[in-house]
Amino acid sequence: MVSLIAGQKSESEQRILYGVTAATTARAFLRGQLRYFSDMGWDVRLVCGEGGLEDFAKSEGVSRTYVAPMEREPSRRDPMALLGLWRVVRRCRPKVTVFGTPKMGVLGSIAAFACRVPVRIYVVHGFRAEGLSGPRAFVLRALERVACRMSTSVVSVSPSLRALLVDEGVVSPRKAVVLGAGSANGVDLHRFQPVGEDLRVLIRNELGIPADACVLSFVGRLSGDKGVAELAALWRRLLPDLDNAWLVLAGTHEPSGPDEARTIEHLLRSERVRDVGFTDEVEKIYQASDLMILLSKREGLGMVALEAAACAVPTIGWVATGVVDAVRHGDTGVLIEPGDQVALQAATRNLLNSIEERHRLGLRGRERVEREFSERDVWHRLELHVQGLARGWSDPAPTRRGDK
Repeated sequence: MVSLIAGQKSESEQRILYGVTAATTARAFLRGQLRYFSDMGWDVRLVCGEGGLEDFAKSEGVSRTYVAPMEREPSRRDPMALLGLWRVVRRCRPKVTVFGTPKMGVLGSIAAFACRVPVRIYVVHGFRAEGLSGPRAFVLRALERVACRMSTSVVSVSPSLRALLVDEGVVSPRKAVVLGAGSANGVDLHRFQPVGEDLRVLIRNELGIPADACVLSFVGRLSGDKGVAELAALWRRLLPDLDNAWLVLAGTHEPSGPDEARTIEHLLRSERVRDVGFTDEVEKIYQASDLMILLSKREGLGMVALEAAACAVPTIGWVATGVVDAVRHGDTGVLIEPGDQVALQAATRNLLNSIEERHRLGLRGRERVEREFSERDVWHRLELHVQGLARGWSDPAPTRRGDK
């Protein structure tokens, strides 16, 4: 089946340009999606702030890649980066642009607006200014406003993120949308799935964990905004009376200072902790686990909780932006008010001690991911949205003075 837009005469009218700041983001959030659009008849192009995506692009059916160097944080080099992006967009002449990540979202949206691209979609993966104050927060909010204003549609990856952006005055309600239940790229249900007991034991053996252990896992950067201090405090209090519990950490170490570095070091020296670092086989971590812990203070959408749910593993997390959309309290996991260590410890202890409740939450989680977050469903919803905008079915009116 070829999309309606792809059947039009002009090649440029069926051309879509994706853009992200970092190559790792392209591999994480665009894998499969680019191939889907290519198979639907689109001429898919990809621009990134760094190189090294040639093999990835080829496997995804991307007809051409571009490199427009840029830095993740605000920089004096940004005008040159903007000029580079403008040249890329002008040369590419796409009908549609889909830009994600903050820096590419800002500069790419400006470049696409300047080149009069008809459909300019900004995919918001998170709000970096959340919880911040002072000059840095002011700058980050201002940049998000620019990206949203220059776009014809702002796609938030979760309902709670959309609500936050609207409440903060970053985007007008009529321009901000959530497609389905959310997500930028969905969940691969074949990769992330429950496994039998034999494979589960085999994975645990690879990790050096007993077959009959209760395994708690943490997947993500070991950093302050991901809750590493709260995780360390939780584990310290659980150890004395849960002698069969193990903790698996999967993610890079990114302390913001010496205090966080010491916290991570002490956690790694704790009993019954396995640190695997960054891994391309994160599904094995979920499949070896009984329970996931997600203590982020903010997310766009808690994808690790959805991936764990696809493996029938429930999650305990804070009530936070993006987490509340990934975990349904009492249905697919447990949500705790941020900072309530007593409630967090009690909930974790109760679930580690209750096979029946973990099983119930895990099955419900798998059912929900199958129903709402299948990657092909997410891609299909995005293409329908793109088609609608390109045909003018739901294209917001041009941004006017006074719009947010």
